[in-house]
Amino acid sequence: MFQVLAFDRKGGRWKRGEHLLTDAGERVRAEHLLRERMIMGPARFTSPVKIGESEVGVDWESVVRGVGMAYLRAGGERAVACLLLGGMDEVAEETTAGALEEELGVTPGHPLSPAFATVRRERRRPLAVAFRIGDTIDGNTEQALVTVEWALARAYFGMIALGRTAEADEGTGITAE
Repeated sequence: MFQVLAFDRKGGRWKRGEHLLTDAGERVRAEHLLRERMIMGPARFTSPVKIGESEVGVDWESVVRGVGMAYLRAGGERAVACLLLGGMDEVAEETTAGALEEELGVTPGHPLSPAFATVRRERRRPLAVAFRIGDTIDGNTEQALVTVEWALARAYFGMIALGRTAEADEGTGITAE
């Protein structure tokens, strides 16, 4: 499995729980859709994902195996930035986190600056990090965003684990299901 860190717009922990995940059928459909998109375009893709009455747009990018980044859009606006760190390349993880930090305009004193510092200190891998960057998000939209984050992380970490051996994964917490 993977660990999740989530931060709100003010840099505090974004309090949400598993109760926000939709039913298993929708989660699995979203995971399969995103896995197909990753197979067809592993470096970059854009895809809508329908969860209940909500639609979440996913803008995915991955330059190095084991590190990925996505923006999740709600109502056409960026709502969440996701960083997926597989623990395979520390330099690539730092470079990608730094690029996202710069893209979001995070500088010392910015509310998200401590959140990025927390991510850099966190050593558990695989790690999914969600930064809420959008305006007010209603309950249904938040549920859809959390479900898509989960599905994206499951799809990605499942794919990068396929090429690994059980011996290489020993003690990492990564399992190829």
